[in-house]
Amino acid sequence: MKKGVLLIFILLLVSMFIIAEGDDVEISDDVMEIVEDEGEVDVIIVVKDDEEIGVLSETEVEERKDEVIEKLEDIDAELEIELEGAVAATVDEDQLEELKKDDNIVEIYEDRPIEAFLSTATAYIKGDLIRTLRYNNSNITGNGQTVCIIDSGIDYTHPSLGGCFGAGCRVVTGFDIRNDDNDPQDDNGHGTHVSGIAGSSNLTLPGIAPGIQFAALKVLNASGAGSTSDLIAGIDWCTNNATAFNISVISMSLGTNKKFTGTCDDDDSQLTAAVNNAIAQGIFVVAASGNGNSDSQMSSPACITNVTAVGNADESNNVVSSSNRNNETDIFAPGSSITSMYENGGFATLTGTSMSTPFVSGVGALLKQFHTALNGTVLTTDALVDMMNSTGDDIDDTANSGFVFKMIQLENLFDTLDEEPPVVSFVDPTTNDTNTSEFSYFINISADETLSGAVLEFDGVNETMDGGSNNFFVNKTFLSDGNHFYRAFANDSFNNSAVTPTFNLTIQNSAPSITSVVINTTLGATTSTGDLQCFVTASDGNGDDMFATLRWFNNSLEIARTDITTSIGTSTVLLDILITGNTSIGDNWTCMVNVGDLKENSTFVNASVIINDTNADPTLDLVVLNATDGNNRSSEDLALYATVTDDDGDEVTVGVRWFKNESEQVLFNTSIDITEGAFTLLSTIDSSNTAKNDDWTAQISLNDSSVIVMSNFTLVINDTPPSLDTLISNQSFLIDTNISLNLSTFFSDGDGDDITYSSTTPTSITATIAGDIVTLVPATNTSVNTSITFTATTGSTTRDSNEITLKVSNDADEDGFAADSLGGLDCNDNADNINPDESEVCGDSTDNNCDGSADEGCSSSSSGSSGGGGGGGGGGGSSSSLDTTSTSDSDSEDTESSPIPTAASSTGTSSNSQDSDDDTSSSPEVQEAVEQQQGILNRVGDYFRGLFGIEDATGAAITQVEGNGRGGIIALIVLVGAVIGTVVYYKKKKSSIDIKY
Repeated sequence: MKKGVLLIFILLLVSMFIIAEGDDVEISDDVMEIVEDEGEVDVIIVVKDDEEIGVLSETEVEERKDEVIEKLEDIDAELEIELEGAVAATVDEDQLEELKKDDNIVEIYEDRPIEAFLSTATAYIKGDLIRTLRYNNSNITGNGQTVCIIDSGIDYTHPSLGGCFGAGCRVVTGFDIRNDDNDPQDDNGHGTHVSGIAGSSNLTLPGIAPGIQFAALKVLNASGAGSTSDLIAGIDWCTNNATAFNISVISMSLGTNKKFTGTCDDDDSQLTAAVNNAIAQGIFVVAASGNGNSDSQMSSPACITNVTAVGNADESNNVVSSSNRNNETDIFAPGSSITSMYENGGFATLTGTSMSTPFVSGVGALLKQFHTALNGTVLTTDALVDMMNSTGDDIDDTANSGFVFKMIQLENLFDTLDEEPPVVSFVDPTTNDTNTSEFSYFINISADETLSGAVLEFDGVNETMDGGSNNFFVNKTFLSDGNHFYRAFANDSFNNSAVTPTFNLTIQNSAPSITSVVINTTLGATTSTGDLQCFVTASDGNGDDMFATLRWFNNSLEIARTDITTSIGTSTVLLDILITGNTSIGDNWTCMVNVGDLKENSTFVNASVIINDTNADPTLDLVVLNATDGNNRSSEDLALYATVTDDDGDEVTVGVRWFKNESEQVLFNTSIDITEGAFTLLSTIDSSNTAKNDDWTAQISLNDSSVIVMSNFTLVINDTPPSLDTLISNQSFLIDTNISLNLSTFFSDGDGDDITYSSTTPTSITATIAGDIVTLVPATNTSVNTSITFTATTGSTTRDSNEITLKVSNDADEDGFAADSLGGLDCNDNADNINPDESEVCGDSTDNNCDGSADEGCSSSSSGSSGGGGGGGGGGGSSSSLDTTSTSDSDSEDTESSPIPTAASSTGTSSNSQDSDDDTSSSPEVQEAVEQQQGILNRVGDYFRGLFGIEDATGAAITQVEGNGRGGIIALIVLVGAVIGTVVYYKKKKSSIDIKY
């Protein structure tokens, strides 16, 4: 009875709790007023979370939210959008009453409308507020950062915003929250305008961070209107996709018409929670303060604590009167008359806090990129706002709001990003205390970050250095030797200065030296018929390029020729030629040469020569007269080669006259111009004009216009003998058989002459030669061992073959027995180890002694044994052997011997001998089976001897049966089982290997 009363009491408490929970739903006054006035209202319905109802998992919260959605369906309320911990819906008064009873709901408040904050104007943004930064060879343009633009979408087809949507585009991702699809195209223009301010790549109207990417979140319709619930969904989308797209900034140029004098975190719990989640992800969240002309209030979401609220100021640092502001406003930025991109690829000029907001968003992206590049840190919202405020210009608004605000000052902000001077140093090939002979020197500096410029101070005079990025240089040239001092000054892109140490440079150059000057003539002798040539050999100790200057003098009178300057190396160089027409016998010529390296010049060095009329005869230094193949045969052309020289360089004309057998061959006379000293083909005689034994003479004449020198060279055409290309092997053949050989396979003639053959006369063999074929016919029924030699003849030349042994016999293998096929006794005339005198070899299946049978007198046997020891009270060994013999003329019955062990088999030795007509009985398999059987029997016997301590195992088993009852019976069963198992095993074994006992 007490338990029943207690149960009823608990149920009452629970019912009261449920009723109390339903009554706890908090509904804002705005919602009640709107639904009473208009009949329905847009609301955000907040699901109870762990803070309200205790610890719940995310799954349980989702389940409660699903129940709320089902409730909305049940009461026919319109669901607008599903949020992280809430849902947005449109409800009437009755539906609102139903929701008040749902214990899954903690709060219902108005889903306030939001709108874009702007007003039109006609000016344009100041371009000097935007500048390109560089750090460590990287442009600080926001590269790698993605700004989430929550607005009316983005015209991603606009060329200044990348021209496309998706991977590889600047608008890399996005979503249309308003229409619940994946295409965030802008149909209003506002979102495109603010995107251009943040990051346009247009050269005329560049964005603050032209290297950023965009995520386009469309929450405003074509009229620029939307709802808070869509805004919350947009923020959540950016936060949830931050890691995938590196979203580091959320920019919102929009807000509610409702304004707040201070922070508004408690006004909209879901919007505040969405913002705080983004901040927790390290995202910089920026929003417009609004254009409500208030100097004490701001719109939501700008009024949320963790949102950076942006006001609008003009270029003169005056607050634009339409801009909302109060003590929670974080920063001001330009927002008056801003020209930027617009929908459908166009441009527009607008004014409002909407324009100021993306300015701050773009700067945030720049600062995040810079600090990531500088030290890998991620700046917090407080750090970003502090940097903007600490470098901003004052905006005095005390007459209105009572506050002095800060206006972003880009120059000051960027200058304070990096206050460390660059590390600048001279790098290769520039070294200190350099001593060089070069009259040019490369001065090169490098820094650890990008430089805005560099100046070289050289011997106290400044000059701008060439280059860019972190490397600058100057290529200095000099006119003379000397000592120099220099250093370099450099600034980085943040105007931090650095100076290098002072370096020393010494220029010290020596003049080239002339090794020799040589004057000569092209004829090799100083005659008036040869050109004069002037050569020089020089060197430079510094390795500089050299240039030679030449002047000509004849009998101390300078010849009117332009001075010749020629680039030369260290080898001997021909500088100039005076042709023969300028010289005469008796002239005294001088060549004067000077060599310089463009820094220093050598002294002049002279060479002189006197022209005389001495003539040297032309000579034949090398003559070759032979056939073209070098074999001196009639089938080849004759060729005449020669090398002709003339010591005084005269031009030589060469003539050739041919004689055959002392008769001149006029058709082949010729005259040829040659290059002196070159081995030259002078003349040829075609093979069609030559014959064997021809005696040819070539007469060569050399004419240098002063003398003719003649020489004769003779060649006789040889008749070459045949050649023996292959030795002829010895020949063996049987009595009364003939053999033939083709001699052309052994002999050949290089001249291609026909060959005739002859031979010596062998004993008892007739050699008949017909053309190339020789036939050898032995005398009838005659054995002979003789030899023969063949001779090949062409014309008057011959060639003998090697001596060939000829053997005629009926004993081909030469074992002393004639073949049985010819009436002899040798059953195999191909093998000298098979004949009647040989012994039979067992096992080779060959009739070795030619008696008609193989392997006669041979036999085979096999045997095996096994042994074992005893244990316990006794021991012993046993062995067994099985001998089998195969007999061709006797049969025997198959027999089996019992494998049961006896006392004799266990202590002594027994043998079994069986006859079998099965040859496999002597195989290794049989022997192995026998040994296994005997081994098992031995082990059984040993076991029972050890068990009972007696020799007779069978008797012991029986004794144990009689004396011990059940124990003896068990032992007997074991014994019998072992015996039977052994028998069965060997029957199977016998069957498997076919053994007959």
